[in-house]
Amino acid sequence: MKQGLDVQVVSALQDGRKVEAIKLLRKQRGIGLKEAKDIVDSYCEEHGLSSSSQASGGTGGLMLVGLLVVVGYLVYRYVLGSAAG
Repeated sequence: MKQGLDVQVVSALQDGRKVEAIKLLRKQRGIGLKEAKDIVDSYCEEHGLSSSSQASGGTGGLMLVGLLVVVGYLVYRYVLGSAAG
């Protein structure tokens, strides 16, 4: 399995754009999805890059949902408190 990756693929990986890197690799080499994903995952592991494209964004998304729930609750309590008083 050839591991040398094109500059565009490496750049996408370094920017956390794993899906784009896989698409580029498939197009460049004419290979299937699984093979491209395996190559990208292997490269990420060897070079200490995040293997998951959502690794950094997953926690932030969960925090945003939590924040929206709290703000929604506070707005609800304010409106309910204003209507009752």
